[in-house]
Amino acid sequence: MLLGILLSVGNLFARAYGTNEKWETGYCVLPSQDGGFLMAGMTSIPNSQDRDAIVIKCNAQGSPIWAKTLKGYEENVLTSGCLAQDGGYVLAGWSCSSGGNPGIFLVKLSPSGQIAWIRSTGYSVWLKANAVFPLGDQIVVVCTNSNENYIIFIALDLSGNVKRVLKFSLNRSIGVYSATQTSDGGFVLAGFYREDSGREEDFLVVKFDQGWQTDWCRVIATSGSSRDSAQCIIQTEDGGYIVCGVTTSGSSTDALAVKLDGSGNLQWANLVDCDGARERFLSGVSVGDNGAIILGTVSLPSSDNDLMLVRLDDVGNITWSWVYRTTKSTSGVSLARLTDGGVACLGWANNIVPGDVDFLFIKTGDNGEYPSCLDSLVLTASAPTTLLYSRDTFLIYTSLVFLNPQLQNESPSIRSIDVCQSHPDVEEEQNTNGKIVARSVRKGLVFFCVEPVGLKIYRADGVMVKDINLRAGKNFLPMRPGVYFWVSEETSGSIAVQ
Repeated sequence: MLLGILLSVGNLFARAYGTNEKWETGYCVLPSQDGGFLMAGMTSIPNSQDRDAIVIKCNAQGSPIWAKTLKGYEENVLTSGCLAQDGGYVLAGWSCSSGGNPGIFLVKLSPSGQIAWIRSTGYSVWLKANAVFPLGDQIVVVCTNSNENYIIFIALDLSGNVKRVLKFSLNRSIGVYSATQTSDGGFVLAGFYREDSGREEDFLVVKFDQGWQTDWCRVIATSGSSRDSAQCIIQTEDGGYIVCGVTTSGSSTDALAVKLDGSGNLQWANLVDCDGARERFLSGVSVGDNGAIILGTVSLPSSDNDLMLVRLDDVGNITWSWVYRTTKSTSGVSLARLTDGGVACLGWANNIVPGDVDFLFIKTGDNGEYPSCLDSLVLTASAPTTLLYSRDTFLIYTSLVFLNPQLQNESPSIRSIDVCQSHPDVEEEQNTNGKIVARSVRKGLVFFCVEPVGLKIYRADGVMVKDINLRAGKNFLPMRPGVYFWVSEETSGSIAVQ
């Protein structure tokens, strides 16, 4: 039988962006109104605490249009951002001088990269800006104070004038990693909740109405002693929320996703695992069937990190999962929907240029397919025992002193390197003989299947190491080096993993 796998792809590309003298780490990707995208993060001198904020703007084809670095404090880092109504960008993060507390660092850029304003709180209060989003004609910045266990909300107009500052507390240790406007005009945040001084943490999700009052507050805990941290929250078309992050218990680290309805009731929860690996969900975007595409990192046995992209449906089932496998260590941190419907993945990669660290950007589509770049990754989803609690909240008006620092800004030269072959509106078909074909690749095995099929894999000593169901098409299985025997319903074979 001839096995044909038809891969439909759009204008896809994968590139590393960086400078020649420093290391660049990407934390935030945003779409731009001209069809391109903007990336933000930090650039640093190797093995030094000297870190500057960096922003790179690219066109729809991924070519750099302009770049800007911001320096002045010893450390300036941009970790989140949003589009402004005027087509510009508001970026948020933190800055710090040697030995001082980190303070909020905000910058507004025009579409062409001109600085409109910069705001900072200095170092008198320990604050990091972890999320920023538009709310009506204002911009809301969400900040964590790790020393005094509260969250700060700051609302600014597009000119950088502070309109209100509120302090949110649960009288417990809390933090926020993600926040977004909701369809009813309010907003929602996700992060962590710690009941006492121990190491156990739980997901924290809080919904606010248009008047900034709390609609509901939920703490979501998996059973046992674990650290559960929500890194991203996504509103789905049905008004509910998919919350994704990571759970750690002992030496085990798994990606965790939960679904809440619009009233904060738990709909489902899933642990996502790749046999023997460590997984984390970090960012996501919604898709039309009330599911989500989620970006993260997987660390396969005896290997470095790899960028991971996973699609969950409306009940938490894994529709597809892909991994960017390379000899380099890579991480996926930020995900965004581009204006042409593409999905933008941003993180960083080590040693694309030997000894260097660069922004890693991958553009794919809703099906996640990218021939010659992303490989199918076999994941399993299981439902953990999950508990849901409500908590009383405290929200009060407060104030902060804002500075208008004059930072140095430069326009560095940016090099971009293709790390995968670009695919401008291409269809690729791969033909092989047989119902199932196995190939050895770095870090594991790839199986090509005509149709879904069960598969068992045994070590050379006869011990079964996998009993799984393969999808039709291409399946990647992480495996340790060794010789294996595999058996399906009608076919069998042996293969070595180097």
